[in-house]
Amino acid sequence: MEEDPLVDAPVKYDMTATNLVFRRSEDTGDWVAGVAYHVRLGGFLPAGGHWENGETLVETALRETVEELGCRTLIIPGLSSMPAPAGYPHAVCPAPWWIIDCRASADGHTPEPHRHLDHTFVSIFEREVQAPETAVDWLTRQQVKDRADLSHDSRLQLTVSEVVD
Repeated sequence: MEEDPLVDAPVKYDMTATNLVFRRSEDTGDWVAGVAYHVRLGGFLPAGGHWENGETLVETALRETVEELGCRTLIIPGLSSMPAPAGYPHAVCPAPWWIIDCRASADGHTPEPHRHLDHTFVSIFEREVQAPETAVDWLTRQQVKDRADLSHDSRLQLTVSEVVD
């Protein structure tokens, strides 16, 4: 049996954040999801990337959204978010919708196969603020289902009815 370096070695995690961004189509009023082209992966994905020192994971998701989709968004806290007790002295960050443990190939941050501990947020488009770094598409639910250059896991996340209804 072939050894799996991600099973047999101690786990090395990179912290990442993804932002599933939705807006109303200017043409039809239907909800559409924003995806950005990732050259290294050769396809479209929701905005997201690696955590940088000094950021909260929400800040990572919002920074990556500006870079990749060119827009600012309003985060919708995950269903497990609870208000802080009255007088609580620390900032409370919105909870992600999902925290996902997934395999990752070598990339610009980690030169060997590793794992991402991805914090997936959902947000609503507010406004464009700059030109995106790459190609961007805004897809209807049916287009998300039909796109061959969109990963299967992204397709599942972007079509969850609780997110887009």
